[in-house]
Amino acid sequence: MPASGQKVYTVKDVPNVQLADRNQYVSNPDGTLSPATVDYLNGVLRRIRSETSVEAVVVVISSIGEESPEDFALGILRGWEIGKEETNNGLVILLATDDRIVRFETGYGLEGYITDAIAGKIYRELMLPYLRSGDWDNAITVGVDAVYEVLTDPNSDLKY
Repeated sequence: MPASGQKVYTVKDVPNVQLADRNQYVSNPDGTLSPATVDYLNGVLRRIRSETSVEAVVVVISSIGEESPEDFALGILRGWEIGKEETNNGLVILLATDDRIVRFETGYGLEGYITDAIAGKIYRELMLPYLRSGDWDNAITVGVDAVYEVLTDPNSDLKY
């Protein structure tokens, strides 16, 4: 449950930053992430798109309330049309801070690259230590960096 006074978001409430600027990939409406982290993440996500054609976005919000993380992230993936229609290669990384939820949601075309096992490994081994201490900036940064590594380095240890 969200802390008192924190907003509970629906998929429709989350600002689609790509509508205003196609070079923005991070929706951070509560200002949870620092501006420097948002800039860094936008750069990595832009490189992912240009080097692999994978379309990825990060959504950091306070709470999704009672909605399932899978349904919420799928709503973003489909509603924002993340991923090319012919390849279905979209990725949403959702962090709901008050709910303590992290969700990696992929389009069907990306499931063989960012498997549930790989996403779980990224979450447990890299992100969780930062999440436990409330360091949202570093948690998301290491997660996005790991996704970049998995998608661009055929020898990445994260794949095994």
